[in-house]
Amino acid sequence: MTTGLLSRGFMLNWTASSCSYCNSTGGKCGFDFPTFHFKCYCPDRPHAARCDPPSEYN
Repeated sequence: MTTGLLSRGFMLNWTASSCSYCNSTGGKCGFDFPTFHFKCYCPDRPHAARCDPPSEYN
């Protein structure tokens, strides 16, 4: 019975605890499936929790 349910798929609504922090720094929160870690997708690259402030040393 469980196999039948899984093969049909299901919707999962998940809220990461760091989404508001990530979003407030200009990122979009997401999940990195290969590593099973939360990611904050920022304009420059993915970060662990938040987007880094722009560097003053260019």
